[in-house]
Amino acid sequence: MRTCPTCNSDKVKQTTSIFTRLLLSAYTFLTFLFFIGRVNDDSLIALFPLILPNLYFCLDCNNIFLRILPKWNKDSILNVTALDKYLFALLPSILLITLLITFFPYTGLGRIVYLPFIFLLNSAILIISLLRTRQLNRSGYLSGGVLLTLIFTIALYPQEYNPHVLKQIWVAIFG
Repeated sequence: MRTCPTCNSDKVKQTTSIFTRLLLSAYTFLTFLFFIGRVNDDSLIALFPLILPNLYFCLDCNNIFLRILPKWNKDSILNVTALDKYLFALLPSILLITLLITFFPYTGLGRIVYLPFIFLLNSAILIISLLRTRQLNRSGYLSGGVLLTLIFTIALYPQEYNPHVLKQIWVAIFG
C-alpha cells in the first residue's frame, strides 16, 4: 500500500499509467527502426520510460511525490489521461509508418527529413482533434484526425527512385 510521506494517508493516486509507459517505450523502440532501419543494442534505451520513477498525488494534503515501484492495480494500468489518449490515437500512424518502412524501404535521405515532419504533422492534427471542447463530437473529431493522419502518412512518405507508394500499391493490387 502506498502512503503519503507527509501525512501518511493511504489516499494516494498514481498520476502516470503503466499503459503510457509501455506505449512510450514501444514508440522509442520503433524510432530506431524508423531512422536506422534496424534494431540494435542501442535500442535498449527504449526501456528507459519503464524504469522512471512514478509520480503520486496525495488526495488529502495535495502533496506530489515520487516512488520507484508502481502500484499494480486496475487504476494504475488503465488510468486514462490526455497523454494516453494522444498516444493511443497516434498508434495507427506509427504502425502505418512501420509497415511502410518494412515494405517500401527505398527512401534514401528523405527518411531523415520526412519522417519527423510526418510525425510532427500527425501530432499537431491529433492534438487539435483532442482539444475540441464539445464532448458530443469529440470522438468524431478524433476519428477524423486519425484518418487524416493516415492519409498524410501515405501521401508524404518518400521514395527515392521508385514510383510513389500509392502507385506501387495500386499496381500490386490491380496489376
